[in-house]
Amino acid sequence: MNRWLVICIGLYACWSTSVNAQFITPQSSGKDIKLFLKNKGADKVEFCPTHKDVYFVRDKKTKKWGMFDWYGQLVPMEYDTIQRFEQFQPYTIAKKDGSFVIIQWPYDTESDGVRKLEGYDELRIERPGNSEVSSSNYFLVARKKGKWGCLDWRTLKEIIPCKYASPQAIPISSLK
Repeated sequence: MNRWLVICIGLYACWSTSVNAQFITPQSSGKDIKLFLKNKGADKVEFCPTHKDVYFVRDKKTKKWGMFDWYGQLVPMEYDTIQRFEQFQPYTIAKKDGSFVIIQWPYDTESDGVRKLEGYDELRIERPGNSEVSSSNYFLVARKKGKWGCLDWRTLKEIIPCKYASPQAIPISSLK
């Protein structure tokens, strides 16, 4: 009897530590969020408005951002910024050491899942307002020397030259 009691108490302790330390949700208590941050060596968390189970966490010492979900770390805490993303968006934009980085989902550093992109002043992910939400309807727009164009997010090559005054002026509809 005593052995079963010890085993049950041990299992509960492991389970509660695992639950409280591994993930949080927007509904988590302040205490659980503080415990999570402490266990990760972090000082700040921001929840993704379109993905309730994804959150961005900042390392307390380095002030670098990473991304987590219910299963653990999605993206390590090594980025200066990580852009929030929409459902079905196949990639996101981050900045690391002053350079833009394209992070493709799922995150994988071994198979070109993280690619550095230099020579651009600004990057944005655009989806034409009247298009349906699917992974094929997101476009990577870039500003170079004050002019805007569109890049193929898979190859990072310009598919519409950077010659337009604003992102809205880029003829993205011509790509379909």
